[in-house]
Amino acid sequence: MFDEKALLDNAYTAWMRHHRMTYSLLDQLTDDQLYGAVSAPLLSNFARHYEEMASVQGAYAEALHTGKLDFSRLPRDHEYSGSLPRAQMRAAMEAADKLVDTGIAACPPDRVIDIFGNRCSRVDLVQTLLHHELFHHGMFSTFCFENKITMPQDWRDFWWIPEYGKM
Repeated sequence: MFDEKALLDNAYTAWMRHHRMTYSLLDQLTDDQLYGAVSAPLLSNFARHYEEMASVQGAYAEALHTGKLDFSRLPRDHEYSGSLPRAQMRAAMEAADKLVDTGIAACPPDRVIDIFGNRCSRVDLVQTLLHHELFHHGMFSTFCFENKITMPQDWRDFWWIPEYGKM
């Protein structure tokens, strides 16, 4: 048999490792970079991605309480302004982090969570949250490359990404 708690801890640890990297990029970006245009439809600057990530993370946290991942109340991509002040963006992300933590603590190990019609566990939900984070990381790394931005040290260490201009 498998150890659900160990699987949950592993998934959460992996998500948090990459989530800290999301913060390190936010901390490194200048305002011009954070609010400047990037080549993505709808989520057209780094700031809009950060707004969307916090919002979606809140839906994942809610699913731990309700047993269903539901994005129907989230804004559509075009509704994110991409103009929130950095501190407000960071506060929204930190609030969503707390919601995930309290959701995991409150969610019974045997709760079935509906993830888009699939019967899943809380481990599956955290792994899906990790996938969402990594999806944005792929986009962020592309934006950084296109805009000649060197990735933060933790990104370069984890993914073996050279400093921009030293490739």
